[in-house]
Amino acid sequence: MKIEASIEQFIGDILPPQILVKPLPDEVAEVVINRLKHEADRYWYIDPHRSLELAERIVIIGQRRGDTRQTALG
Repeated sequence: MKIEASIEQFIGDILPPQILVKPLPDEVAEVVINRLKHEADRYWYIDPHRSLELAERIVIIGQRRGDTRQTALG
């Protein structure tokens, strides 16, 4: 799985199916979560609904990975 492609998929409008199927590998999850957090923060004053959608993706990734730190970050 290419990290760059994964990041773009995870911040896109359509929720990628792999987010719901299996946990992301550590190295991919860390990069994707950091980018999602950055985008969620950026969107907070632009479009709060979009910010919450991105934050929810962080929660989903954390839950699939069993990572309470990532879940709480969302």
